[in-house]
Amino acid sequence: MAAPCCYSDLGKDAKELFTEGFDFGLIRLDCRMPSVANAEFKPSAWFGLESGRSAGSLACRYTWPEMGLTVRERWSTDGTMGGDATFSRVAQGVDVTVDTSFSPNTGRKLAVLGASICRPFARADAAVETDSLSTTLCLSGVAHRGSWFVAGSGKLGGRVSLLLSHRRGPLSSVGVAARYRFSDDTSVSSKLCVGGFLGFAFSQKLFEGVRLTLSSLIHLKHLNSGGHKVGIGLDMEA
Repeated sequence: MAAPCCYSDLGKDAKELFTEGFDFGLIRLDCRMPSVANAEFKPSAWFGLESGRSAGSLACRYTWPEMGLTVRERWSTDGTMGGDATFSRVAQGVDVTVDTSFSPNTGRKLAVLGASICRPFARADAAVETDSLSTTLCLSGVAHRGSWFVAGSGKLGGRVSLLLSHRRGPLSSVGVAARYRFSDDTSVSSKLCVGGFLGFAFSQKLFEGVRLTLSSLIHLKHLNSGGHKVGIGLDMEA
């Protein structure tokens, strides 16, 4: 039996219903280009229709299966650089990851040392995050029995405090989303969020390796006053 997913991936399919394909106010281009020698390159670019600003990023992934080593590098046009290395043969079911990033605009440096232990019915993750301001210990775990999952996570920093509070008021984040697939090539998604925002996304596979996504966001409370957004996304895979 396979080990359960990590804590952050719980409910991933449901979360993607609210995000995947909705490129409101953007023109987006994502490319994925596998190459020889177990290397993969993923350049991305986007343009803001309202701001007129553009940005881009490049992610590279290299794998050495015989060594159990995966290395990733990240660059973005704002100067942020990062990279990580994962060792999957430390011991059976144990992975160790080292992650670093640096932003020259803010001067922020971040380093993360993490480890995960996987067993058929459980998974535990631990990571130490450190920057110029603080050090944080992050712990999470997931266990399952059949179709039942039990999960938990927590963070421990230099200062520890406990706060219990109760506030009555309007809900700040509530929504419903759905996706209908006409075929493997065509799908339609929609979501309705608190505040009267209605989003639609239409995804169509143009041909092998190329998919086009059109999206729109409508503010139902202000139909005649503008503020609506459209978006275009193009995903390409070599």
